[in-house]
Amino acid sequence: MMYRLIPVAAEQAEAEAWTETDDVTLGGYFYDHLCALDGRVVGVRYYWLDSEIDTNTHPVYREFVSDKRLKFNRDGGYVDILLDEKESATFKAGELTVETVQDFGGYSVIRAGERFGMAFSL
Repeated sequence: MMYRLIPVAAEQAEAEAWTETDDVTLGGYFYDHLCALDGRVVGVRYYWLDSEIDTNTHPVYREFVSDKRLKFNRDGGYVDILLDEKESATFKAGELTVETVQDFGGYSVIRAGERFGMAFSL
């Protein structure tokens, strides 16, 4: 199933307006699954290839800097990405586990005009 994360401010954009683009990359190389204690996949842990990524200026990540669905871990070299904001409380409570799947594909950058988002196939 394909999950799309679009910036909160852009939620009103029509679904068909968001298309895949090769103009920008996420700067990483694979992701693992974030799972709730009941086994549901609720997000991904995306590992960066480029340790110099500045989340405040990167075209995609800057859209999500204050978004509760993303938790950036610069020291660890990854970003935890929740597919739904309602899982934020579960994340804060430490009730998520990381399932190692090392998925090297299945993600892309999506775009609508000058806005960027992300898509993951899980």
